Amino acid sequence: KNNRNLDSHDDYGSYLVDRDGYSYNPYSLGWRYLGMYIDCDLDSMYEAQEGRRKLEDNVECTRKLLWAAYVDPKYRGGSIGEYQYFNLTTMEWDKQYCQTKRCARMDCHEPNTHFNLVGVFTETDGLEDWAEQLFKHEGICVWNDDDGYEFMEKYRQIWPNYCYELSLTGDDGSTIYLHMKPEAWGNFTYGIYSDAYCSVESD
Repeated sequence: KNNRNLDSHDDYGSYLVDRDGYSYNPYSLGWRYLGMYIDCDLDSMYEAQEGRRKLEDNVECTRKLLWAAYVDPKYRGGSIGEYQYFNLTTMEWDKQYCQTKRCARMDCHEPNTHFNLVGVFTETDGLEDWAEQLFKHEGICVWNDDDGYEFMEKYRQIWPNYCYELSLTGDDGSTIYLHMKPEAWGNFTYGIYSDAYCSVESD
Protein backbone atom coordinates (compact mmCIF):
# COMPACT_ATOMS: atom_id res chain seq x y z
CA LYS A 1 0.00 0.00 0.00
CA ASN A 2 1.25 3.48 -0.85
CA ASN A 3 0.53 6.61 1.17
CA ARG A 4 0.72 10.32 0.55
CA ASN A 5 2.04 12.46 3.38
CA LEU A 6 0.69 15.98 2.97
CA ASP A 7 1.77 17.12 6.43
CA SER A 8 5.50 17.22 5.76
CA HIS A 9 7.12 20.33 4.33
CA ASP A 10 10.72 19.09 4.48
CA ASP A 11 11.79 19.99 0.94
CA TYR A 12 8.91 17.90 -0.39
CA GLY A 13 10.88 14.79 0.57
CA SER A 14 7.85 12.96 1.88
CA TYR A 15 5.49 13.82 -0.96
CA LEU A 16 5.17 10.13 -1.79
CA VAL A 17 6.18 7.46 0.71
CA ASP A 18 5.81 3.69 0.27
CA ARG A 19 5.04 1.15 3.00
CA ASP A 20 8.74 0.60 3.65
CA GLY A 21 9.26 4.28 4.40
CA TYR A 22 11.07 5.04 1.14
CA SER A 23 10.35 8.53 -0.21
CA TYR A 24 10.73 9.23 -3.91
CA ASN A 25 12.56 12.27 -5.20
CA PRO A 26 9.77 14.61 -6.35
CA TYR A 27 11.54 15.37 -9.63
CA SER A 28 11.61 11.67 -10.51
CA LEU A 29 7.82 11.47 -10.32
CA GLY A 30 5.10 11.97 -12.87
CA TRP A 31 1.36 11.90 -12.33
CA ARG A 32 -1.71 11.22 -14.41
CA TYR A 33 -5.35 12.12 -13.81
CA LEU A 34 -7.55 9.05 -14.31
CA GLY A 35 -11.07 10.25 -13.61
CA MET A 36 -13.81 10.72 -11.04
CA TYR A 37 -16.25 8.26 -9.51
CA ILE A 38 -19.23 8.31 -7.16
CA ASP A 39 -18.80 6.67 -3.75
CA CYS A 40 -22.04 6.09 -1.83
CA ASP A 41 -22.43 5.15 1.82
CA LEU A 42 -24.86 2.39 0.89
CA ASP A 43 -25.40 0.94 4.37
CA SER A 44 -26.50 4.29 5.80
CA MET A 45 -28.68 5.02 2.77
CA TYR A 46 -30.49 1.68 2.97
CA GLU A 47 -31.07 2.00 6.71
CA ALA A 48 -32.46 5.51 6.29
CA GLN A 49 -34.76 4.45 3.46
CA GLU A 50 -36.10 1.58 5.58
CA GLY A 51 -36.68 3.89 8.55
CA ARG A 52 -34.15 2.17 10.81
CA ARG A 53 -32.12 5.32 11.29
CA LYS A 54 -32.22 9.02 10.63
CA LEU A 55 -30.33 10.19 7.58
CA GLU A 56 -27.31 12.10 8.81
CA ASP A 57 -26.32 15.35 7.12
CA ASN A 58 -22.93 13.96 6.13
CA VAL A 59 -24.32 10.84 4.44
CA GLU A 60 -24.17 11.32 0.70
CA CYS A 61 -22.72 9.97 -2.50
CA THR A 62 -19.39 11.79 -2.58
CA ARG A 63 -17.34 12.44 -5.68
CA LYS A 64 -13.83 11.03 -5.45
CA LEU A 65 -10.95 11.52 -7.83
CA LEU A 66 -8.46 8.91 -9.03
CA TRP A 67 -4.91 9.66 -10.12
CA ALA A 68 -1.81 7.59 -10.72
CA ALA A 69 1.81 8.27 -9.74
CA TYR A 70 4.79 7.09 -11.78
CA VAL A 71 8.53 7.08 -11.07
CA ASP A 72 11.39 7.42 -13.52
CA PRO A 73 13.86 4.60 -12.67
CA LYS A 74 16.52 6.27 -14.86
CA TYR A 75 16.38 9.60 -13.05
CA ARG A 76 19.89 10.99 -12.43
CA GLY A 77 19.23 13.88 -10.08
CA GLY A 78 19.04 16.66 -12.66
CA SER A 79 15.69 17.98 -11.38
CA ILE A 80 13.33 19.53 -13.91
CA GLY A 81 16.23 20.27 -16.27
CA GLU A 82 16.48 16.57 -17.04
CA TYR A 83 13.20 16.55 -18.98
CA GLN A 84 11.88 17.81 -22.27
CA TYR A 85 8.99 20.24 -22.47
CA PHE A 86 5.86 19.31 -24.40
CA ASN A 87 4.79 22.31 -26.46
CA LEU A 88 0.98 22.47 -26.54
CA THR A 89 1.07 24.82 -29.52
CA THR A 90 3.21 22.67 -31.82
CA MET A 91 2.19 19.39 -30.12
CA GLU A 92 5.84 18.32 -30.14
CA TRP A 93 8.52 17.61 -27.54
CA ASP A 94 10.98 20.48 -27.10
CA LYS A 95 14.55 19.84 -25.92
CA GLN A 96 15.65 23.45 -25.58
CA TYR A 97 14.85 23.56 -21.86
CA CYS A 98 16.98 20.54 -20.94
CA GLN A 99 19.92 21.52 -18.73
CA THR A 100 21.60 18.13 -18.36
CA LYS A 101 23.11 15.56 -20.72
CA ARG A 102 20.09 13.37 -20.22
CA CYS A 103 17.05 14.92 -21.92
CA ALA A 104 14.13 12.55 -21.38
CA ARG A 105 10.43 12.76 -22.09
CA MET A 106 8.06 12.78 -19.13
CA ASP A 107 5.63 10.54 -20.97
CA CYS A 108 4.18 8.37 -18.21
CA HIS A 109 0.82 8.44 -20.00
CA GLU A 110 2.19 6.66 -23.09
CA PRO A 111 1.90 2.85 -23.45
CA ASN A 112 5.63 2.45 -24.23
CA THR A 113 6.88 4.73 -21.43
CA HIS A 114 9.93 3.86 -19.34
CA PHE A 115 8.19 5.19 -16.20
CA ASN A 116 7.04 2.62 -13.62
CA LEU A 117 3.69 2.79 -11.86
CA VAL A 118 4.03 3.64 -8.16
CA GLY A 119 0.34 3.43 -7.30
CA VAL A 120 -3.18 4.65 -7.87
CA PHE A 121 -4.55 7.13 -5.34
CA THR A 122 -7.94 8.45 -4.29
CA GLU A 123 -8.59 12.06 -3.36
CA THR A 124 -11.46 11.92 -0.89
CA ASP A 125 -12.22 15.63 -1.32
CA GLY A 126 -12.83 15.07 -5.01
CA LEU A 127 -11.85 18.04 -7.13
CA GLU A 128 -11.81 20.61 -4.34
CA ASP A 129 -8.23 20.31 -3.03
CA TRP A 130 -6.75 18.47 -6.00
CA ALA A 131 -7.89 20.98 -8.61
CA GLU A 132 -6.89 23.93 -6.43
CA GLN A 133 -3.32 22.63 -6.20
CA LEU A 134 -3.22 21.75 -9.89
CA PHE A 135 -4.43 25.16 -10.99
CA LYS A 136 -2.07 26.93 -8.61
CA HIS A 137 1.09 25.10 -9.65
CA GLU A 138 0.48 24.02 -13.25
CA GLY A 139 -2.49 25.98 -14.54
CA ILE A 140 -0.62 29.25 -14.28
CA CYS A 141 1.95 27.78 -16.69
CA VAL A 142 -0.41 25.99 -19.09
CA TRP A 143 -2.84 28.91 -19.29
CA ASN A 144 -0.05 31.46 -19.41
CA ASP A 145 -2.24 34.38 -20.39
CA ASP A 146 -4.29 36.18 -17.76
CA ASP A 147 -7.63 35.70 -19.52
CA GLY A 148 -7.25 31.93 -19.84
CA TYR A 149 -6.16 31.37 -16.26
CA GLU A 150 -8.78 33.71 -14.77
CA PHE A 151 -11.51 32.03 -16.82
CA MET A 152 -10.56 28.54 -15.61
CA GLU A 153 -10.02 29.62 -12.00
CA LYS A 154 -13.39 31.38 -11.94
CA TYR A 155 -15.22 28.23 -12.99
CA ARG A 156 -13.17 26.00 -10.69
CA GLN A 157 -14.43 27.98 -7.72
CA ILE A 158 -18.10 27.43 -8.60
CA TRP A 159 -17.84 23.66 -9.14
CA PRO A 160 -20.19 22.07 -6.58
CA ASN A 161 -18.39 20.02 -3.91
CA TYR A 162 -21.52 18.58 -2.33
CA CYS A 163 -25.08 17.62 -3.28
CA TYR A 164 -27.34 20.60 -2.84
CA GLU A 165 -30.96 21.39 -3.49
CA LEU A 166 -31.83 23.73 -6.34
CA SER A 167 -34.49 26.44 -6.13
CA LEU A 168 -35.89 25.12 -9.41
CA THR A 169 -38.06 22.01 -9.60
CA GLY A 170 -38.52 19.17 -12.05
CA ASP A 171 -41.29 19.12 -14.65
CA ASP A 172 -43.51 17.29 -12.18
CA GLY A 173 -42.78 19.76 -9.39
CA SER A 174 -40.32 17.44 -7.60
CA THR A 175 -37.20 18.64 -5.84
CA ILE A 176 -34.00 18.41 -7.87
CA TYR A 177 -30.34 18.57 -6.83
CA LEU A 178 -27.01 19.55 -8.37
CA HIS A 179 -23.62 17.86 -8.13
CA MET A 180 -20.66 16.91 -10.31
CA LYS A 181 -21.33 14.09 -12.78
CA PRO A 182 -18.46 11.73 -13.72
CA GLU A 183 -18.32 10.72 -17.38
CA ALA A 184 -16.33 8.31 -19.53
CA TRP A 185 -12.65 8.88 -20.39
CA GLY A 186 -12.04 10.95 -17.26
CA ASN A 187 -14.44 13.72 -18.23
CA PHE A 188 -16.99 15.29 -15.89
CA THR A 189 -19.80 17.81 -16.08
CA TYR A 190 -22.71 19.11 -14.01
CA GLY A 191 -25.44 16.63 -13.12
CA ILE A 192 -29.07 17.16 -12.11
CA TYR A 193 -30.35 14.52 -9.68
CA SER A 194 -33.72 13.53 -8.25
CA ASP A 195 -32.53 12.41 -4.80
CA ALA A 196 -30.76 14.09 -1.89
CA TYR A 197 -27.79 11.73 -2.31
CA CYS A 198 -27.21 12.91 -5.90
CA SER A 199 -27.09 9.28 -6.99
CA VAL A 200 -30.08 9.12 -9.40
CA GLU A 201 -30.12 11.41 -12.41
CA SER A 202 -33.27 13.41 -12.99
CA ASP A 203 -35.14 12.74 -16.26
